[in-house]
Amino acid sequence: MKRSILSSLLLAAALGAASPAIASGYYGGVSTVTGGACSAGQYVISISPAGVPTCSTSIDRQVFTASGTWAKPAFGTQVTLFECGGGGGGGGGGMPPSGTAGSGGGGGGGAECLTKTFAIADLPSATYAVTVGAGGTPGAAATTSGGNGTAGGVGGNTSFASKIAYGGGGGGVGAGAATASTGGGGGSFIGVGLTGNAASASGCTAGGGSGAAATQTIECGGGGGGTSATLATASVGAVSSFSAPGGSSGGGLTSAGVAANGSAGQRGQGCGAGPSTGTTSTTVAGNGGNATADQAYGIGCGGAGGGSTSATSGGTSGNGGNGFNGSGAGGGGAALFGNTAGNGGTGGSGFVVIVTN
Repeated sequence: MKRSILSSLLLAAALGAASPAIASGYYGGVSTVTGGACSAGQYVISISPAGVPTCSTSIDRQVFTASGTWAKPAFGTQVTLFECGGGGGGGGGGMPPSGTAGSGGGGGGGAECLTKTFAIADLPSATYAVTVGAGGTPGAAATTSGGNGTAGGVGGNTSFASKIAYGGGGGGVGAGAATASTGGGGGSFIGVGLTGNAASASGCTAGGGSGAAATQTIECGGGGGGTSATLATASVGAVSSFSAPGGSSGGGLTSAGVAANGSAGQRGQGCGAGPSTGTTSTTVAGNGGNATADQAYGIGCGGAGGGSTSATSGGTSGNGGNGFNGSGAGGGGAALFGNTAGNGGTGGSGFVVIVTN
């Protein structure tokens, strides 16, 4: 039911790859834009790359990629909301000493996304505040022998008319000893996802050190992936049936100094292929791919994890990929002391689409 609402919303609002990314508040009741103008009583529902608007008297779309104010149109009988919170940031990679296994940073949790249809009478005020949650901050890599990276930041909450889409939890730290990293929990209707925890109180399960990742409930973001304690294997973030996916973890190191790739990014409801993995190297490992979406305002894929380097000195591990449109970011790769471990990525920021017809 919720997916059909979302599909109808996207079609009715003419969302798609052809819609350019624009500043918040640029749609909806705007009578003039670069390259053309709408007549009195008409509303801007889309704009071409050249700045020419498409006008309508029967549908109003307002898109917010930053906090702002929604102005209620002077027509219509119902208002449909689609919003996502901010995704969690990826954890920083650990820095084990020689002869000790270490883990890459955990992936950030995906944000909750939700839809809600209001009768126009349920929104009596002329304007309403819109809050768009920021993506979680990236966790920094470890810099000392045996040191842990820092956890990624929790994604911000997105809200409109008392309806809150909660942010994803930050990815857990990459460890400088033989300890697994865990992903951040997904955001849900209960609250934000927990940071670096195998399961949040809401049941939004993260992909822990074993790589297990559960399928999420409808309004629950996917948990981030984690890296195993001894095998250095990274895991992909969990997918969500409606909300945003989690980010994937960074590659670790075995006690023998064998490096590992980060995990590729998880697919989301709004993207067809996850970003590519950060590959391992004897010198400079690859960064995890940044997430994208097939539509300008579709839910993004999860960020990929950075690869680890097997260098004994002077090498660099990959950073985690950034999330997009509510998805979690990837974790950074681990590195031996004397090298540079990878930082986590930045969680995908939230967004809001409000359609009146």
